[in-house]
Amino acid sequence: MLRGDRDWGTEANLQAAEQAGLPYLFKLRLTSNTRRLVERLMLGNQWVKAGQGWQAAESELRLTGWSCARRVVVLRRQLKKNLAVVGQNQQGPRQLSFAELTDDDVAVYEYSVLVTSLDIEMLSVAQLYRDRADAENSFDELKNHWGWGGFTTQDLKRCRFMARITALVYNWWSLFVRLADPDRHTEAITSRPLMLYGIGRQTRHAGQTRLTVSSTHAEAVKVEQCYRRIAAFFKELWATAEQFNAQQRWCRNNPALKAVCLAGIGAALMVTVNFLVTPALIVCYVLYLSIATAGQDFTGFQWDVFLLESGFLAIFLPGNSKIIHFLYRLLIARFMFMGGVVKIASGDPTWADLTALKYHYWTQPLPTPLGYYAHFLPEWWQQFCTAGVMFIELVVPLGVFMPRPFRLFAAWSFILLQSCIVLTGNYNFFNLLALLLCLFLFDDSDLAKITPQKLYTKLQQNNRSPSTSATFCSGIWAAMVVLILTTHLWMAQTQQRPYKILHELLQTASNFAVVNNYGPFAVMTTERNEIIIEGSNDGVHWLEYGFKYKPDSLDKPLSWNIPHQPRLDWQLWFAALSRPQSGGWFEKFMHRLQQGLPEVLALMASNPFPNLPPKYLRAVWYRCTFTTSDKRAATGKVWKRERLGNYYELNENYYFISKLKNKIDRTNH
Repeated sequence: MLRGDRDWGTEANLQAAEQAGLPYLFKLRLTSNTRRLVERLMLGNQWVKAGQGWQAAESELRLTGWSCARRVVVLRRQLKKNLAVVGQNQQGPRQLSFAELTDDDVAVYEYSVLVTSLDIEMLSVAQLYRDRADAENSFDELKNHWGWGGFTTQDLKRCRFMARITALVYNWWSLFVRLADPDRHTEAITSRPLMLYGIGRQTRHAGQTRLTVSSTHAEAVKVEQCYRRIAAFFKELWATAEQFNAQQRWCRNNPALKAVCLAGIGAALMVTVNFLVTPALIVCYVLYLSIATAGQDFTGFQWDVFLLESGFLAIFLPGNSKIIHFLYRLLIARFMFMGGVVKIASGDPTWADLTALKYHYWTQPLPTPLGYYAHFLPEWWQQFCTAGVMFIELVVPLGVFMPRPFRLFAAWSFILLQSCIVLTGNYNFFNLLALLLCLFLFDDSDLAKITPQKLYTKLQQNNRSPSTSATFCSGIWAAMVVLILTTHLWMAQTQQRPYKILHELLQTASNFAVVNNYGPFAVMTTERNEIIIEGSNDGVHWLEYGFKYKPDSLDKPLSWNIPHQPRLDWQLWFAALSRPQSGGWFEKFMHRLQQGLPEVLALMASNPFPNLPPKYLRAVWYRCTFTTSDKRAATGKVWKRERLGNYYELNENYYFISKLKNKIDRTNH
C-alpha cells in the first residue's frame, strides 16, 4: 500500500497507483475545495469514533485536476479549551495571550483530509494513517537534518554519509532495546551515547524527550570527533574479528558446508533403509533449512520452501496419523489453487486472453528439446492448453476434499499438468515433488494395483494404528496450520495487521518455512533477455564466457537437467529482467569473475582467459527468440538474438584493484 502526505495526492500519483492496482492512502492539502468539504461535514452528524480521540466522516471529492471523484475520509480531534493566540499587530510587537473558551457550545478541532482507494471502515483507515506517522515522524526528523531531501545540501557527500550513520545507529539500537525489553515500546534515544555526544543533544521537559540534531557546519568539531570515534571502533573490530579469505567467503572448500551435505546424504539413506526414520527426517529438514537460509538469493525460490514444508510434514508421517495425510492433501490442493489465484490476481493479460503458452516455452529459464517443438504448436491448441491449466488450478483442487472419484480425477489432472511441465521445461525437483505428493490423493487399494505383491505385503506388515501421542501431535499441528491459513485469508480480505501474537506466529512459520504462500507463474514474461559475459585485454577484441546450462551460443542444443537446478544459470535469467542493483549478487559475481577465483570459474562451462583474468569485463544484454524449424534444420541454430546494449561493465581500474586484493589475501593467508 502507498501511504504519504500531501504531494502524493496528485492526479499523476493517484492514477498510476490505480492503474497498477495498488491501494493508496494520502493526506491532502487544505485547499479551498477541501475546506468546503470539511465545513459541510462539520455541520453534519455522521461522525464516528476513529480511535485515540479522533472522529471520522467520509464523502466523495473531486479536486481541480482530478479525473474523477474519489473516496475521502476526514479526521478531526477536539483541542483543549485553553489556546495560545498571537496578535497580528503590524504597528508594534506581536503580543501573546491565552484564550479560555468557557462556552460548551464552542469546540475547536484539528483535522486531516485523507484520500484513499481502500474499501474498509473509517476506523481502519485512521489507524493505517497513524501507523504511517508513528513509523516515519522520528526518522523524517533525522533525515531532513542530514540531507536526505532536507535542508543541508551544500556538502552533499558529508550529508549523505551522516544520514546513513544516523539511520544505522538509530535503527540498530532501537532493535536491540526492543528485543531486550519487548513488553515496552521503547525508543533507543537514551541508549545512543556515541551519537548523542557527537552530533545531538537530548532534553526532557513535561514528560517528553526531545532529540535535537546539530548542524554539520555549526558543530563541525563535534562531528569530527564522532567520525574519529566511529573509525576507531571499526578499526578495533577489524583487528579483533575473525577474517575470512576468498575461498572461505565463497564456501566451496568450506568444511562445514561439505559436512552439511554429507550429513544430509546419510540421513536420507537412513530414511531409505527405515532406520531411525523420525530423527533422520528432522536432520534432513534442519540441514536444508540451513542451506536455504544461508543461500539467500540463490535458494529463495518457491520450490525450496515447498520442499521444506513437505519435509516438515514428513516428520509426523511415521506416526501414521490420518491427520497428516489430510495436511498433505491440503498442501497439494493449496499449492495448485494458489497457482491459479495469483494468475487472476496479477491482472496479467496473457492469462486473461489465454495466450500465456504462446510465450511460455521460449521465455522460460531453461527450455527442453520438447519445449522447442511445443512452441510451434497451433495457436488454438495453445489457448486450449492455457484454459486447461486454469481449470486444473482453479477448479480441480476442490475435488481433493470430495469423495473418491473426484479425488482421483484431481490426482490424475495434477499428474498430467506436472508431467507436461517436466517434458517442456527444466524446473529441477519442483514438479517431481508435486507428482510425489499426488500419492496422498490415492487410497491403498488404488496403489495396490501398481505395487509389486512382495513390496505391498511388506508394507502392510509395517502398517500400524496411530498412537495417541502421534494423533495428539498431528492434531495440534493441524490446528496451527488452519489458524495460520485463516489469518492469511483474513489479512487479504481486510488489509489489516493481525494481533501481535498472531503476527509473531505468522513470522515464525515464515522463518521456518512450515506454512507458506505459493503462486508460480503469476506473470508471464513476453520477451526473453539473456546476459552474455565477455572479457577483453585491449577493450577491442572480446571473448565470451560459456555457461553450462543457460542459452549463450546460438547453436547450443537444448537439454534436460532435472532434478538438478543450476542456481547461477537460473539467477542470470531473473537478473536479465531488469538492470543490476548496486551491491547485489550480480555485481559481486562480476567482481569475483574478474579476480579469477577458481570457485567462481568452476561454475562456468568455459573460460577464455585460463592464465590470467582479463583487464576488462562486461555483461551484454541480448533479446533472444527461437529460430524457425526450417532455419534450425539449415543452420543448426536454435536461437536468434538482437543486441540491446551493455548490461554491466568493469574497467581496467578494477582489474588492478582486484590484483592488489588477491595479493593481500595471499599474504594474509
